[in-house]
Amino acid sequence: MSTTMLPAQFPRLETEKLILREIMPADRQAIYENYSDPDNTRFIMQPLTRLEQADEIIQAFQEYYKKEQSVFWGVSLKGDDHLAGTISFENIQWEDQRAEIAYDLSKAYWGKGIMSEAIQAVLTHGFS
Repeated sequence: MSTTMLPAQFPRLETEKLILREIMPADRQAIYENYSDPDNTRFIMQPLTRLEQADEIIQAFQEYYKKEQSVFWGVSLKGDDHLAGTISFENIQWEDQRAEIAYDLSKAYWGKGIMSEAIQAVLTHGFS
């Protein structure tokens, strides 16, 4: 049995309205906007105060994937590559087949069912 549990190529997921994709350096402004908003970070971290902090977060997301600790997807609407938010499997416990789901979403996208659809895609991907 292989010790590698995650595919080498980042899993891109697609739903009726959404694309869930790897978060890239080009997403730094969107990450900064989402994570500098106190309403978005209230339960997870202190709001960002510098754009460079977004770069550090993106690098951490990529490292977590390489180390098979977490999978962070960027959530975008189909036809619009702008990052609306993120969703993740975190604290993956491979031996117990468990993980936590966490997410954030820019206020401009609240109340539109985006995270409900994203959560369903992530659950289907993780448990099918």
